[in-house]
Amino acid sequence: MSIDASGGAGRLAAVGRERGEVSAAAVLETDPMTVATRPSARRSPAWPLGLRAVSARWNTDQIRQLRRYAVTSFVATAVSEGTLLVLYGTHALGASAAAVGAAMAGAVPSYAMSRFWIWPEADRRRAGRQATAFWVVALISLGLSSLATGVAAANAPGGRVWHMVVVALAYIGTYGTLWALKFLVYQRWLFRPPPGEPQGERSARG
Repeated sequence: MSIDASGGAGRLAAVGRERGEVSAAAVLETDPMTVATRPSARRSPAWPLGLRAVSARWNTDQIRQLRRYAVTSFVATAVSEGTLLVLYGTHALGASAAAVGAAMAGAVPSYAMSRFWIWPEADRRRAGRQATAFWVVALISLGLSSLATGVAAANAPGGRVWHMVVVALAYIGTYGTLWALKFLVYQRWLFRPPPGEPQGERSARG
């Protein structure tokens, strides 16, 4: 003989209300539909401990660093654009020289914010090498972006609109790729913490 579980729960509730012995919460605890849909009863995927640890760190340290890195890039770009407008707009320098000067000007706040805000846990014993390597990376990035933009401009189709679109896409694609690569270089090599201190510890405290 089959038993209607939900009907049994309803009869139990009615009897309990008459006698004042069974609460609504207790009735819900006995209802199989409530138990089946309870969040704790739903199985979550079993993640290995190592993957859970990596995921937790990416949800804290790396995400925080990426956020600050994006803000730093915005500030450096604003400084570079302002410098370019001043140098080129006042005819102090030609276009190429003004672009180099603008890139160098933007690298100053970029280095300061990277060193002391994004990665404050970086080994302070390597400050001189860090500064030199940072400027080398900035110059390489400038050279690669200029090269990619020049190649795109030389091979872009005729017509002013399409020419500008191709050059702009080449610049954006190169800039985005270098932006991600530079983040990895800074995090994994240039601004490494000293031995024994985990990555992102001081930035988490700040």
